[in-house]
Amino acid sequence: MTMIKGIAASNGIAIAKAYKLVMPDLTVEKVTVEDVEKEIKAYENAMEQTAKDLETIKEAASKNLSAEEAAVFDAHALVLSDPELKLRLKIKLEMKHVMQLLHWMRFQQCLFQCLSLWVMSISEKELLT
Repeated sequence: MTMIKGIAASNGIAIAKAYKLVMPDLTVEKVTVEDVEKEIKAYENAMEQTAKDLETIKEAASKNLSAEEAAVFDAHALVLSDPELKLRLKIKLEMKHVMQLLHWMRFQQCLFQCLSLWVMSISEKELLT
């Protein structure tokens, strides 16, 4: 038997499958960019994929959440579609020719890992009740 120590979220005892969240390495590496338009396109592609992933997670979570609770995903989608983000990135790229795409991708992976675990825990609670 393996014993894993953690921080209790509430009093009492529960018997269920444990989820261990392993935080990814979020080291940011600055890279000199030669082709600004290529980097902006890569950013746009990453944001499109993120929006699709977010919609998939929202659909799965909506099965176990109220409409009000699932609305948090709409707020995330609004952030993704914010034109100010793209504009600021383009200005930064054009001025400094530095891209931190790796940071964005790792952040996205961490965010969706956390959201996926949350959705799975909600689904498991439904199964237990």
